[in-house]
Amino acid sequence: SAGASPTPCGCASQQAACEMDMDRLAAEETRALRERMKEFVQTLVVGTRYAVVVDTGETESCSVVLSPSLLHLHLEMGGGKHSVALRSVKDIFSGRLHNAHLEGIPLDDLCSTLVMRNNQCLTFRLSSLQERDNFTKCLTVLATAID
Repeated sequence: SAGASPTPCGCASQQAACEMDMDRLAAEETRALRERMKEFVQTLVVGTRYAVVVDTGETESCSVVLSPSLLHLHLEMGGGKHSVALRSVKDIFSGRLHNAHLEGIPLDDLCSTLVMRNNQCLTFRLSSLQERDNFTKCLTVLATAID
């Protein structure tokens, strides 16, 4: 009949269940990111070695240590020491870049590049796409948290 009210179809309960699943998924992703960040920071505060892409396009082994304050990366390679303030990182990119600053330097999918506010770049070459993605995400979180 024309005046009858529609029969409940369960859409509201399905939507509520879907929203609960989304909340649970978001909480799980947050927990996983926290765990990754904790492991990443602990590893870097102690220090680890990464391959850094130099001007020739070759890589050199570099000792990387995150300061206990989480504000600076300390790099040591080829007898030289450098400090990078995470506050000076403007952007972080994964993979190949088509950028005038890096012209002539062959980057590949395993690269993670930090672009500083002065447009200088620091590129790390990681051993796998998963390691590159984790490195890029964790450094992005650190640099964003400071800014």
